[in-house]
Amino acid sequence: MSDIRRVVVVSQFSIPSQFKLFHCYSNGPMTKVSSTTEDNATDQPFSPDQALPPVEVPTAGFILQLFVIPAIIVVIIATVWLLFSWVAHLGSSPEKLVQDLVRGGDHRWQTAWNLAKELQKPGNASFRQNQELASRLATLLQDTLEVPYPTGNSPQDQSERKSAIQSRVFLCRALGEFELSLVIPALAAAAKREDYVAQSADDFGDIYVRQSAIEAIAVLAQNFKLTEQIQVEEIRSAVYAAASERSDSSTDGGGRDKLRSAAAYALGVMGDKRDLDRLAIMCQDSVTNVRYNSATGLARHGDIRSLETLLEMIDLDQTQAVRREREESGREWKRNSIIINGLRASEQLVHANPTADLDQLESAIERLLNGNANGRLQAQARRALEQFNHQKTQQ
Repeated sequence: MSDIRRVVVVSQFSIPSQFKLFHCYSNGPMTKVSSTTEDNATDQPFSPDQALPPVEVPTAGFILQLFVIPAIIVVIIATVWLLFSWVAHLGSSPEKLVQDLVRGGDHRWQTAWNLAKELQKPGNASFRQNQELASRLATLLQDTLEVPYPTGNSPQDQSERKSAIQSRVFLCRALGEFELSLVIPALAAAAKREDYVAQSADDFGDIYVRQSAIEAIAVLAQNFKLTEQIQVEEIRSAVYAAASERSDSSTDGGGRDKLRSAAAYALGVMGDKRDLDRLAIMCQDSVTNVRYNSATGLARHGDIRSLETLLEMIDLDQTQAVRREREESGREWKRNSIIINGLRASEQLVHANPTADLDQLESAIERLLNGNANGRLQAQARRALEQFNHQKTQQ
């Protein structure tokens, strides 16, 4: 007789009838094993009452655990977060920051920086028109300009000088956010005053304060349209002086070039005929940023003397402008920024002077669009051409 080995399947669970137990033999087909009495009983169809457990009404404890307790936890977390936000806002409100600035301290420059950021927020428009705050801050800047700081080369002197200059820089920036003409005299004083000249590229000098003051004047004029008040001789002389300054020394870290660039931007915002004549001259500056700010200012007022420099700005070959960037990513970013600004200035030019002969500029934009420029530049070029076409249809 052949050797027959029987494999028995054992389970600790009751096996429903639909899952039948089989005997497996090494020789021969599988045959079904006879069911036990219990299995036979389960072969009958299930009734609805047997197939599902009975339905029970949820208890109050179940509802409490499932809904109420999680909701309470969420409310507590939200309340704590709102409380911390409220406390943080109290500590950074413009009024509180001005009080801290007047009180003084080792971190005054950081407080001034925080104040400038707070005043830029849309929700703080009322503070930008607060005469008391603006007056206190303007007085603080003028008083600070009269306080001497160390001019030595020791680490402590350099640290104190840097902190003092940074405080003045951010005070100017904060004043530029106000929408009140009463801050102009303080900014004009800061734009002209230079008691200390940096002795090395890493040193801080008053030229940074002057640059910040001129930038603040431009922001003030642009945001509040204080063109007539800005064009007082006190302001004009400070901006014109900055526009003419040059330095043969490398110790200022390019500070004079940045000062001229800031002055070019301010003159473009002011927009008087004398300002535009000065910008036309500055379009020949050896520094690209100065030229480009000058051309942008001219284009804003529809002056076609910006045309040659605008053509330079929208050229894909920006070798001279990006040569100081060490990394390729930095060069690419700066190249794109220059071209986009040039395209936007071109839109402003055709909008402000739709009757001007700008065919050369339009052709340059079309070449840029049909060239190998990236998607962002092409999108900006399309918008510029749409502006050109729109102005043609209006004529």
